[in-house]
Amino acid sequence: MLIYLLRHGETDWNKEKRLQGREDVPLNATGIQQAHNATVMFDDIHLDLILTSPLSRAKVTAQIIADYTNTPVIVEPDLTERDFGSLSATIPSSGDIFRLTDETDDVEPVEHVADRIIEVIRKYPLNSSILLVSHGGAINSVLVRAAGKVVGPGRTRLKNTCLSCLEYDGESFNVLFYNRTAE
Repeated sequence: MLIYLLRHGETDWNKEKRLQGREDVPLNATGIQQAHNATVMFDDIHLDLILTSPLSRAKVTAQIIADYTNTPVIVEPDLTERDFGSLSATIPSSGDIFRLTDETDDVEPVEHVADRIIEVIRKYPLNSSILLVSHGGAINSVLVRAAGKVVGPGRTRLKNTCLSCLEYDGESFNVLFYNRTAE
């Protein structure tokens, strides 16, 4: 199975470096344009299905890709972003958001995020090629799990509308690439 992971386009909260978590913050004009720009990355990729988080920033990004590729879209609630609890909507003063979230009791553990997304992946046939449109924290959790270690230098900051790809054989994952953009 090939699993493509696309982070949604930019929101105003992304620009402000505000933690969005499960808040339903819409794409801004730049984010909509980024989603349209990202379509060219799928010119040579066959997709059987597009799965998306229910949050509007992911759903709109997914629909733009779906319109371009003529691929059906399914909303999968477990592809939503990590629940940041009391940190949601804040602008962390520390650049080390991962440390902050690891030390806050009401933040969803990153391992739970990876578990629920991997369960979504396992629902689909091994001979399929699927695109998951989700969120930076959620995608990062899967990349770390798939690689068995942190991907890239430190914790990888995924760009808006970046594309990553995993191969899955029913037992293990292999990271083929990550953080590619159309620009």
